[in-house]
Amino acid sequence: MTDPHSQPPARMPDEAPPQAFAPHGYTAQPGSIPQPGTVPQQGFAPQSQQGFAPQQGYAGGPFAPRPTTGVRHWAWQLLYWVPVPLVPLLVVPAVLLGLRGGAVRNGGVDEANSRAALNWSLTWMTAVVVTVVLHVGLLFALTSGGSVSGSSPQGVVLAITGSLLGIAYIGGAIMTLINVIRGWVAAARGEAARPLLAVRFWRAP
Repeated sequence: MTDPHSQPPARMPDEAPPQAFAPHGYTAQPGSIPQPGTVPQQGFAPQSQQGFAPQQGYAGGPFAPRPTTGVRHWAWQLLYWVPVPLVPLLVVPAVLLGLRGGAVRNGGVDEANSRAALNWSLTWMTAVVVTVVLHVGLLFALTSGGSVSGSSPQGVVLAITGSLLGIAYIGGAIMTLINVIRGWVAAARGEAARPLLAVRFWRAP
């Protein structure tokens, strides 16, 4: 029989006090001793201590605007197909010339496509204007207000100048369609276009 009044044996100094089970991730506070029969709450470490690294390369604020590549300079040339004869030949170069200042300030691909589109527009306009002036001038000079026979030298010359006028206008329209498609695609890719048969009226600044 055990004496109920007897004292429990003294604990040796090197014995550690009993500790309750601590879940994974629990960090005991310095100086605190868990009480028997209690389960300590699981601690939560900051995000940087849980294995989550902060995202790299992210900058706050709005997204940076996409650089201008000069698509608008080719898009304006769609005005050539407005059903008004000869007027777009004067309007489109004027519009492109007005956009030239902003393109020069932007520089890069925008300036290069502005220059290419303007050069082609001026090339087509010059070709039509020159052939019109040539044909009309020879018409008045050779006919002297009268009529000429198609088999006469004067008639042959006027036929040639008239053919040149047709080539400049109709052929220029076909080449404009080709150059607009090529220029638009190149500008959309961020590249500088090189229009076919364009005279370099404007050069790089």
